[in-house]
Amino acid sequence: MPTPIIVRRVRSFRPLRFTARHRQVARLLALGLRQKQVAEITGYSVSHVSRVAAMPEARWEMIAQFSAIANTLYRDLVRRAAASNERAIR
Repeated sequence: MPTPIIVRRVRSFRPLRFTARHRQVARLLALGLRQKQVAEITGYSVSHVSRVAAMPEARWEMIAQFSAIANTLYRDLVRRAAASNERAIR
């Protein structure tokens, strides 16, 4: 008679709250750093960084950070274009 296979479900880790260190992880990922680099900077393991990145709160933080960067770049682009136009008119 074959031995029955026992399947155990493993719960995924989910921190109780989204801390400042988690925000730091999200910001670094939003800046384009790889998970290994973020782990080295924050002192977290790569697997923990991966779990934090999968949190909905981290996704929103990354979106907010990316939006802020994109807005800053767009403002700089508009200022340069305006300055360029002023020079061309003179």
